[in-house]
Amino acid sequence: MLLAQKATVRFGEVTTTNAKYFDDILERVETINDYEVVLRNRAADADFISQIAELVGVGWEITSAKDFEEVGAFPTQTGRPLAATGPYQFKERQIGSYVRFQRVPYQHWRMTPDFPEFEWRYMAEASSRMAALLTGEAHLTALPRDLREGAERQGMKTIRGKVPAQRTFMSMQGLYLKDPLKPEEGLLHPDSPLNDLRVRKALNKAINREELNKAYYGGTAEPMILNHFHPTRQAWSPDWERRFKDEYGYDQEAARKLLAEAGYTAARPLKTNMLMTRLPDVAEAEDLQEAIAGYWRSVGVDVTLVTMDAAAARTRRTARQFDNHHTIVGTSPHQLYGVFVYQVSFFSTGSTGTYHKDMDAMWWTLTRELDTKKQDELYKKAGDFLFANHLGTPLFWLPAEAVYNPKFVADWTFPGAISGSWTHLENVKAAR
Repeated sequence: MLLAQKATVRFGEVTTTNAKYFDDILERVETINDYEVVLRNRAADADFISQIAELVGVGWEITSAKDFEEVGAFPTQTGRPLAATGPYQFKERQIGSYVRFQRVPYQHWRMTPDFPEFEWRYMAEASSRMAALLTGEAHLTALPRDLREGAERQGMKTIRGKVPAQRTFMSMQGLYLKDPLKPEEGLLHPDSPLNDLRVRKALNKAINREELNKAYYGGTAEPMILNHFHPTRQAWSPDWERRFKDEYGYDQEAARKLLAEAGYTAARPLKTNMLMTRLPDVAEAEDLQEAIAGYWRSVGVDVTLVTMDAAAARTRRTARQFDNHHTIVGTSPHQLYGVFVYQVSFFSTGSTGTYHKDMDAMWWTLTRELDTKKQDELYKKAGDFLFANHLGTPLFWLPAEAVYNPKFVADWTFPGAISGSWTHLENVKAAR
């Protein structure tokens, strides 16, 4: 994730992995000198500064024009990335195994990392990461709570990001417009049961979030009231918190009644699919999904657990083929970008979240508004709509946590609120 190249200015042109966004927003780039450029937008865009910042992982990092000519705009996974300006530089990679970086061989303009080299290693199984940590093969890793407690008993320590912004929620897959730019053409999957508000509300009310919190986080996770919105963020409404129990609170009887009103009974149960997803950001992801599937079965829902290769799932998701599916998500983008990705049909991948044509219209109005007071009003309207229509399944706000071996690592300061969560590896301090 640290290797992804985002955008490159070259003689007034922009090349980017999110080209559609910049094509629509950015009119031109004027190069002033070696240190300055001027960006001219086609229209006001409240999200533009965040889009070109490191915050959301899209970024607009300046890279070498000479290297751009040599490597190209989009380096392959088998080659090296474009040369940039960080305190670490790319050394080598083995596909599916690791990516290795080394400290730059000069006095870096911002800081000199303690470690001369670091390696991102891909280890999907939590038990394998635990074993690597305890044997000294790995020095930092993410572990589920039960394994983390075991590691701590053996001398390991846990460090947290500074912001509790790891959003963990269930995303409904199937509510898509045929053409986001032509909402009058209707839904791509009009027969999906997820189109029914009563079904979405029933699935939410069938989940015992308090029990999940105690079982997997010892009650320490912060309950999510409404995805993307938080008391510390813009346009928070205490009304959502007051109404949460009635709208989303655990109530099996109410869930069964809602399903019956939607036409689903013991003789004709609601059928849906849980797309089992393993998340490096949320070590408990698969356990949470299985538990949620169990809650749904308790109110009469016929849930199929679907296990699929990540590449195959990504292909089907991009093609918007999932029509009645749920998957777990763990991410940390800022508020407006989070709404864009998970609630707006226009987003380029087209199927990462739960969409509605009215939400599309609200987002376009919101993103063009630069006045903070007016933004608050628009955000509040969007939040009310998301809350009332159950366009998501909120779970928890989690801090990004890492378990480390104090024989090698002394400290690590990182925000935990940037896409990717575990960032700023140059800040890892070596044990003395």
